[in-house]
Amino acid sequence: MYTAIYRDFRPDNFDQLVGQDHIVKILKNQIASGRTGHAYLFCGTRGTGKTTSARILAKALNCEGQGDRPCGQCPNCQSIKDGTFMDVIEIDAASNNGVDNIRELRESVKYPPVRGRNKVYIIDEVHMLSSGAFNALLKTLEEPPEHVVFILATTEPQKLPATILSRCMRLDFRRVSEKVIIQNMRMICDARGIDAEDTALGLIALNADGSVRDSLSILEQCISTGNVVTRDDVAELLGTAGEDVMISLTDSVMRADIPQALLILDSAINAGRDVKQFMKEWLTHFRNLLMAKYIDDAESALNMSLENANRVKTQSADISTDLLNRGITELTKAISDSKWSSQPRVILEMCIVRLGVGQEVEKALVFQYDGRMSGIAPGSIPVMQPAAGAAPQATAAADKPKAEPSQGGDDYPAGGMDVPPWEDIPAEAFDALVAGAGMDPFGGPAGDVAPAAKKAEKSEAASEVKDTQLKELWSKVITKSIGERPMLIRLEKKSSLARVDEKSFYVRAEDSMTERMLTDKGKDILEDKMEMYYGKRLSLVIEKKGAAPVPEKSPEDQLAKSISERFNIKVEVK
Repeated sequence: MYTAIYRDFRPDNFDQLVGQDHIVKILKNQIASGRTGHAYLFCGTRGTGKTTSARILAKALNCEGQGDRPCGQCPNCQSIKDGTFMDVIEIDAASNNGVDNIRELRESVKYPPVRGRNKVYIIDEVHMLSSGAFNALLKTLEEPPEHVVFILATTEPQKLPATILSRCMRLDFRRVSEKVIIQNMRMICDARGIDAEDTALGLIALNADGSVRDSLSILEQCISTGNVVTRDDVAELLGTAGEDVMISLTDSVMRADIPQALLILDSAINAGRDVKQFMKEWLTHFRNLLMAKYIDDAESALNMSLENANRVKTQSADISTDLLNRGITELTKAISDSKWSSQPRVILEMCIVRLGVGQEVEKALVFQYDGRMSGIAPGSIPVMQPAAGAAPQATAAADKPKAEPSQGGDDYPAGGMDVPPWEDIPAEAFDALVAGAGMDPFGGPAGDVAPAAKKAEKSEAASEVKDTQLKELWSKVITKSIGERPMLIRLEKKSSLARVDEKSFYVRAEDSMTERMLTDKGKDILEDKMEMYYGKRLSLVIEKKGAAPVPEKSPEDQLAKSISERFNIKVEVK
């Protein structure tokens, strides 16, 4: 009868155990010194060797051979391997989890072993026992007969009562590294005469997620198609999309081309790709981009062909760290949410949309440095020199080193501005720079702008700006504000600057949501940015769309109103 690979190649002794050297060292030393415990707790994820180690330990405790134990050759070792040894009892706690089952166990431990030196009880998935069963096991587990050893195995030790944990020697089994899993599969392929590509084994190890049993199960499926295992065979079996799809999808997100990205996903799903597996692959691709971006020789960290590794390195040079961070964060959340959703495709599509919209915001943030201040095309802004006779602060401001880029944006673009961020330039120096470049603060020609205009004169001139100048001023304020709070991008289309006076600037909001954003989220930021461009601190006043501007009342009008209200008479000012 055919035996599955993971059973056929199950380790028979401690030296064959894969990836658990720390466990092997402890158990071999205890066997050699004769200081074995009476109760062990083996915990760890699936396929890491818990049950196998329990059986090897049971062999070692009852081995009759000489030298290292277990020998694997004596009758006791052979009988335990075949599952016919009467003194090794395996119990599945998932189906025997009641108090009555534990009572039977308590009665059976009283009897001495039939053939071996020790009677070993292996209780698998022990976390499935009921509370009553745990309580019934406590006393026996703490003080069992001298010839009895308990080995408890579980994938969820956090579900065990503290009273059980304190009575056992706990040994944690770690996930096996991909390198060790690949070596183990290579050994099996050589023994079976299977020709397997290294990249194919690497893809299997990646999807095994640290489980040796999972890796051998996937390998067995691949071997069923023939004696040659290629990466394409493994990708087709697992339903993976391939590196070319991941690179194309990421390129579309980098360009903020959301329609194209959604079409790529649609094509992959129509080709039979699993949505949840697709998410994991894309997350792995972002991890590969991260490795390639910061490691010079990243081929060893990238589990793929040389050609695909070069393509990933090329893409990593163009992708921003911000997109890498958002991509990994969004995909991790999408994978978590998809576990409980009946529509994982919708979750992934929304993830793509969020990443694409985030790229649009990032481009808007970068645009604040690309010449929008002067209306010149991006990357073509000349170095501004102060006009003759300008204030000394102008030169000092121009020589000032670049400040750190604001949150959400990149540094200055190549060939772009050679001046520090505008908010770092004093008002007088800003006037001097503007005059030297032949501009005014609102984008037009310099005209009669004085190099060191007083704030009062600037306020008076700015209060008379035309509608186009108001629109341009507001655009600059919004662009600068987005750098600190990206959600304010809504204000670009849903708000406008109505007018400016000596004390306030009036903003029209088109809906209640924009009004709340102006009031709660952006008021302080907008006032700060307005002061930067206008030259004095103004208060934000919100006007609802279509509302007529309310003129300020003169002192005489205010006095007349006060008299009318106090004495209940009509007073007119002429």
